[in-house]
Amino acid sequence: MKNLISYIKSHELLSAALILSAALLIFLCPAILTWRYFAPADIIRNMEPFINGIKPHNYLLSDVLLQFLPWFSLSKNLIWHGNFPLWNTYSGGGLPLFANMQSAILFPFSWFFYIFPMKLALLFYSFSKLFFIGFFTYLYLREIKCSKAISLGGALGFMFAGFNVVWLLWPHTNVVFLLPLGCFLIERYISSRNNLNLLLLAPALAFGIYAGHPETFFYISCFLGAYALFKIFSTDAGWSLKFKDLFKFVGSAVWGLLLAGALLLPFEEYLKHSGILISRSGQLNGYFLPKLAIILNAIPDFFGNPGLRHIYYANFTNYNESTMGYVGVALLAGALYSLIWHYRNRLVIFYGLFLLFCLAIIYHVKFIFDLVTKLPGFSTGANHRLLLLVAFCVVVLGCTGIEAAYNSAKPFKKISITLTILWLAVSILFLFNRSWSAGFVSPEKWKLVQLWQLGFYAIFVILLLVIGFLLTRPNSIKIKYFLVALIFLETGFHGLFFNTATKNQDFYPDNAAITFLQRNTASNHARVLFLQGSFPSNLGSWYGINQITDYDAIYLSEYQNFKSRIGNFTGSPEMITQVDNYAALQLLATDFIVSPSRIPLLPGQNVAYSDDRTFIIKQSALSRAFFVQAGSASELENLIQNFLKNQTSFSPKSAENYNLNKNGSSTFSINAPTNGYVLASENFYPGWVAEVDGRQETIQNVMGLKAIKISAGSHFIKLSYYPSSFYIGTIISLLSFLAWLLVFFWKRFKY
Repeated sequence: MKNLISYIKSHELLSAALILSAALLIFLCPAILTWRYFAPADIIRNMEPFINGIKPHNYLLSDVLLQFLPWFSLSKNLIWHGNFPLWNTYSGGGLPLFANMQSAILFPFSWFFYIFPMKLALLFYSFSKLFFIGFFTYLYLREIKCSKAISLGGALGFMFAGFNVVWLLWPHTNVVFLLPLGCFLIERYISSRNNLNLLLLAPALAFGIYAGHPETFFYISCFLGAYALFKIFSTDAGWSLKFKDLFKFVGSAVWGLLLAGALLLPFEEYLKHSGILISRSGQLNGYFLPKLAIILNAIPDFFGNPGLRHIYYANFTNYNESTMGYVGVALLAGALYSLIWHYRNRLVIFYGLFLLFCLAIIYHVKFIFDLVTKLPGFSTGANHRLLLLVAFCVVVLGCTGIEAAYNSAKPFKKISITLTILWLAVSILFLFNRSWSAGFVSPEKWKLVQLWQLGFYAIFVILLLVIGFLLTRPNSIKIKYFLVALIFLETGFHGLFFNTATKNQDFYPDNAAITFLQRNTASNHARVLFLQGSFPSNLGSWYGINQITDYDAIYLSEYQNFKSRIGNFTGSPEMITQVDNYAALQLLATDFIVSPSRIPLLPGQNVAYSDDRTFIIKQSALSRAFFVQAGSASELENLIQNFLKNQTSFSPKSAENYNLNKNGSSTFSINAPTNGYVLASENFYPGWVAEVDGRQETIQNVMGLKAIKISAGSHFIKLSYYPSSFYIGTIISLLSFLAWLLVFFWKRFKY
């Protein structure tokens, strides 16, 4: 045993990895010790028709339940049936799955969901993401000459930063590894001029794209670009070498984009048809936080914590969006120490200026905010999520500051002044926020809120005293590791209470009404409309039910326009309260309408199923593919418009032997009495191919639906999704990867 301990101590990276792993096991212990699902699926117990009176642990985590886990499940199902997950046929009128980016299908940690049972996959996925964030942060801090213990504290602080805890099961955190890894590779290259570091930066950027969150990737890329420029032009090298380095960095970035071509081209194609991009374009960017919310970077639970029995008092922002910059008070104090006493250090200057720049955007300093939000990317982005970069800046500044404090000959005075300034700043925010809180807290709760805020302010003061005690002790390894433990308690242990572990019986449970729909829509693949959020959008991707509503960060604008004829679809996830036009609903092959039992039935509605919570109404609807006699696409559109306005029949002829595959492709037969069109009630989208009797025919866009012109007679029709953007992008990625391998092994041999 002694030999093993000695071996671990003598291998620095192994010992760091084991400490980070131990911290992660503590963080994940609510799921590991109880052998539950590390996912907020208990939220489903607050949604009809699954309500059973159990209050979910944290309502804020619903996206995980409604988007990402269903996409992982669907992707696994498609892969194991021999299909690449390109299309989601269960959501809306069918939507791109791979191209939405957030499905993160090619991201390596997503593969856990394709290989392992869901319970294990969730643990492996969460552990791996956080581990590599922490490990790469450790490597970077060691590269900029922080000691082992302080680097470990910084790694723990950033690994459990607010951003990484609140967005843990989102694709946002998939990308975060790129931030410390990119800085490490840039730092390594500048110090060694070894081109292998820049060569490794290219696949790192590609993996950042495959990670699945373009907005986070954009912010991190901006930071890495600024950091590379800083490192290049702050060296004493000649101008020719500086521009040569700049050219190499640009080449590495372009190579990374080429390696990610398989995803970038489909994503760019999807954006062209995006409804959300249209809605955000041309509008003033409103993504910022109130200035007084800056206190949450020091006291994240000042307004409550939804993971602590749903205690949350703020109605101006949610907890996820406003606490992302929190990395603990110890690192915050160290960062302030750096900025006050070591402001001439080049690294401190860079991180300090970038920190102020981000804060000005996040908290709406008008001139800077207005200027930056006119730039591409920032104009439509949720820029308050720059708090991720704030957290990283604080970690780096904090570690350099703590290191400097320990190495200072007379630290007591400087540390005392630093902590006093931090105490005064937070105290002022505390007093302002307490008076401000009264404006949005009900009078009966105001005393409780005051006690809550006072309690957390007291904890903050105690932390300052403990930090001051630890920083003014002699420079010993034991004291440093006490500080490391404190950083973990402030971040990892604190974050442990935010996420949840769900019991087996609450993880996507069975339900009689849902079972009825699964059984009765299996033969004709009819769609279902759920009223008033009685079965949230995109859950059909998990349960195998074709829904009218969808929940996608991009969504197709034309399909959204068509659905507006049915009724008012609102919110995110998408929800409709009542049907205004049953003809439009029937045109989309909607056989069933599901309504909560609290909504009264209309006269003549055919109830196919009912229980104490749910009515399922059966209505007559057109099949998913049918023939319409029309001489042109414009005539077909006029017929549909008249049908929608006046509910006049246009005598469609239903397809026979309709078969819908899991990947969205379909086959059916049509016996057309005359020349006309086959209309498929599915989203028109580039990449879909129609074969009529083995011959390829053009698919036309009619009001956002697929239309294929055919002649009189019997025909066998096949619809398949072969997106050229994906295949061209894949060829680009493969050729770029082969070229990268050749250069890599040549460089390895050379060095």
